[in-house]
Amino acid sequence: MARHPLFPLVLLTAACVLDLRAGAQEPAPNIDPSARFEGLFVDRPNEAGELWARGTTYKLGFEKGRATYVPLFGSRAPRSYPLELELRSLRCGEQSLSLAPPSAPQVEGARISIERSPLVETWDLEPERAEQSFVLDAPLGTGALELRLALRTDLRLREQRDGELVFEQPGLGVVRYGEAVAIDARGARATLALALALEGGEIALHVPAEFLANASYPLVIDPVLRTFAIDTAATDTTEPDAAYDATSDVWLVVCRERLSQTDSDIRCHRYSGNGTTRLDTVYAESASNFAHSPSVASCASAGRFLVVWSESDAFDRVRCRERHASSTTQESIEVIFPGDLTRSVGATDVGGSSAGSDRFLIVFLLTDPSFAVPDISVMGAGYTVGGTVLPPGPISSAVGCTTPPRVSKDSGPHRRWIATWNRNNTSPCGADDILFAIVSENFQVVQNATPLTAPLLGRDVRPAAAGDGESFFLVWQRDDAVPRTQSDIVGTRIARPRSSWIQSGPVIALSQLEPGVNLAADQTSPSIGFDGCRYVYAYSESSGARCAPPLRGDLPRHRLLDRLPRGPSRAVERGLRCRT
Repeated sequence: MARHPLFPLVLLTAACVLDLRAGAQEPAPNIDPSARFEGLFVDRPNEAGELWARGTTYKLGFEKGRATYVPLFGSRAPRSYPLELELRSLRCGEQSLSLAPPSAPQVEGARISIERSPLVETWDLEPERAEQSFVLDAPLGTGALELRLALRTDLRLREQRDGELVFEQPGLGVVRYGEAVAIDARGARATLALALALEGGEIALHVPAEFLANASYPLVIDPVLRTFAIDTAATDTTEPDAAYDATSDVWLVVCRERLSQTDSDIRCHRYSGNGTTRLDTVYAESASNFAHSPSVASCASAGRFLVVWSESDAFDRVRCRERHASSTTQESIEVIFPGDLTRSVGATDVGGSSAGSDRFLIVFLLTDPSFAVPDISVMGAGYTVGGTVLPPGPISSAVGCTTPPRVSKDSGPHRRWIATWNRNNTSPCGADDILFAIVSENFQVVQNATPLTAPLLGRDVRPAAAGDGESFFLVWQRDDAVPRTQSDIVGTRIARPRSSWIQSGPVIALSQLEPGVNLAADQTSPSIGFDGCRYVYAYSESSGARCAPPLRGDLPRHRLLDRLPRGPSRAVERGLRCRT
């Protein structure tokens, strides 16, 4: 049997597999990942000194002394409309003063400080406002003090009045920059004149000479930024995934939060094991990129989660971030696939471990469109707790149509993952063939791409699998033949009776096992989990005409596979039941 090391990896957009514990002691959490974020999150600076923070109405980034304030106008906004502010000059009376190069941002709670001797620029963050301050420890000379900030924005200056600048994006909202005051050490205050120098795009802050002559130091110059959006409820949260850590008895639920059509963040909610208490909310990714396709898995022995996602701007990248299960601590963001201009990646998926291993397997799709018929590879990359990344390599390569792969959430006691995907070499792409491959915890492909028995009629799509590393159960969506008027959920067992893994039982019509199921409805988008004893599968059910708006939306359903129907599926039942 061929064995290939996994070297470079990429990302792919696939449906997420939800890791649900089937045991009665750990019910699936009662969660609402779409709940509006209410609070403040400040990330740690990366190696380049860049830093991002999130409030409820804005996000704020720092890079090389420049602050980028991004108002959150809602996910329907066609793009982001940032204001970039950078301190450019300092003058006292007739004297122009030099400024030291900006330091890397220093974080202390909700305060971010940047040294610009002879002053310090600080930002005090609250959920709905960002307060910018300039702190001087001693007088700089005689006369009035003027600070000038370079301003770059596509927002329109709507008005300037009462010491406030109002920037507008019609139909979306406004940003107000103002409420500027100077406060000395005794608490004496002076409202500042705030002016926008249209020539050259600069904001000028003036502190009167009369106030400075009697001021006690340190002196704080203090403008505030606020966002007022027209649609305050227009933040879409999609693409959820979840994993459970038994060591800390917590769930981590991840999702994509769309802030505009060009900017999405990856949000993480941590819940108690019974699902009743949300412990915290942090962001694995909160920069200005379009992040999508989040996935999460756990490593029980290390008490860690790994969050994986894709990013798109000039090109596609795959990134991941290790998260402690017992706290809000996150490690640095690691690059799985750096991206290039010639190839594109799809959604990511990640599998973890529960049997003493410290490994994760990341899978995604990599497409090279430079050929007449695109060359498409199912890629895999290894990650070891502590930040060791094994560069991605191919699990399978083919010319034709391949869908994003999914991987089992747990390698199990036998320490192997199963990756599944669709492929069709004909045009137009129907993606009818289901394939799977087996990967060991040493990141070796121990069984190459293996097809399942294809249906005589119809179309098989969206496969997902789970198991203990030796045997697996694979579920998928089966659509009727043209005109494809019906979709059902089916599944089969994958086992290794001899030297290789094969389909080891009949195909079972799973959606028909659900009590009270509407057989006239469509059952789609399955997921499956395994707790070491039983499997649980989940799917969406929808009704209504395909060519008209549905009368009701998708409804999630699930069922435990403990006892299956007698008859043709009896052999499969014996393989699924837990031996005690």
